[in-house]
Amino acid sequence: MKVAADELLSAAAHARNPARAATDAAEEVTEQARWVLAQADLTPGARALYEDQLARQPAPRPRLGAALTCLRAGIGHLPVTAEERDRLYEHYTAELTREAGRLRGER
Repeated sequence: MKVAADELLSAAAHARNPARAATDAAEEVTEQARWVLAQADLTPGARALYEDQLARQPAPRPRLGAALTCLRAGIGHLPVTAEERDRLYEHYTAELTREAGRLRGER
């Protein structure tokens, strides 16, 4: 998933309109990260830390990076089996790769 996240960050940075691409991707990934974090087995302090990371970044590209990091970390804290966690990592890897490809195609 890390490689797919890096691909998305790169594709957003090199898009025709990098700020718009990063903003749109960050909004979508942040929404997914918040959903995952809501399901995750986290202490209140850890949950607040992740929420702070999602809210703190003012610029689009750092906001996208923070959302991707929180999504990946949140999946690791889900109270599910290792197989289910792996399936979620694979799902999000495919989604991030697809979005990166879409952004590369718009150039």
